[in-house]
Amino acid sequence: DCLHNMRTLHFIQSPSKRRRIAHEVFEIYAPLAERVGLRALQIELEDITFKELYPEDFSYISDRLVQIRRRVGNIIPDVISELQGLLSASFSILIDITGRWKRSYSIWRKRRRKNRTFEFIRDITAFRILVPSIEDCYHALGVVHGNYPMLPGHFKDYISMPKPNGYQSLHTTVTGPNNHCVD
Repeated sequence: DCLHNMRTLHFIQSPSKRRRIAHEVFEIYAPLAERVGLRALQIELEDITFKELYPEDFSYISDRLVQIRRRVGNIIPDVISELQGLLSASFSILIDITGRWKRSYSIWRKRRRKNRTFEFIRDITAFRILVPSIEDCYHALGVVHGNYPMLPGHFKDYISMPKPNGYQSLHTTVTGPNNHCVD
């Protein structure tokens, strides 16, 4: 019901009513969706509320992302292919690699959290490498860092120190193909 209301929010004539509804969803329902594991719902609620509550920021970041995509093209399949080639030489198992462009809302949130301008946000694409064991995870990290320069200060080890909710992974940012930063 909440998602349907947000999808039709633009039909409400009163800007103050739209903002009140969007703020409630932003503060309560999007975090609740995240907490109960409904990631797709969370993402859509965040994107709609971000556009409603911060239209100038949404427009600026979205425009910048369009410019970057035009300049670099759709690099995601190329990076996945390159990673697959590097990792297949080191692993005898099939490794699952996915990639995505980061969303306007997540870039905006990172800018606010780190108090940075858009120009200092380097990682606008993200890739996930899934391997079967913890040892394989560290091994894959070694392969990636052995082939791409890591950005200093951009490494988090959530395996040795899991998040409070039990989440475990390794996060790094490297300079990948064509000097494009990938996360």
